[in-house]
Amino acid sequence: MTVTVHIPDDLADRLRAQGGDLSRRILEMLALEEYKSGRLTKSELRQMLGFETSFQLDVFLKAHDVGLTTRPRTWSESAPALSALASDASGCRRIPGHLGGAAFQRCTNNVVEMRL
Repeated sequence: MTVTVHIPDDLADRLRAQGGDLSRRILEMLALEEYKSGRLTKSELRQMLGFETSFQLDVFLKAHDVGLTTRPRTWSESAPALSALASDASGCRRIPGHLGGAAFQRCTNNVVEMRL
């Protein structure tokens, strides 16, 4: 899909003078905002920006001060692995959850168990 953005010539010249490809900067701004709002996944963002590897995308996100986010579905998918890590934990105390009702247990051996 091709999107055309009309910018007055004097403004476009000034924006171009800031450096870089103006079309690319606009694409990056749109893609980044859509990712931050949750309308694009990380994989879709990588595809939209034409990055071949997720490492390239991580560098881009870091350069734009966007931290790596964990969406709720990632937490629920990770719960079995986290529980397995904490299965032998002792001396744990419960910490009420704030991620969609998840509850955590902080353990003395630096293992954290999450229950959804």
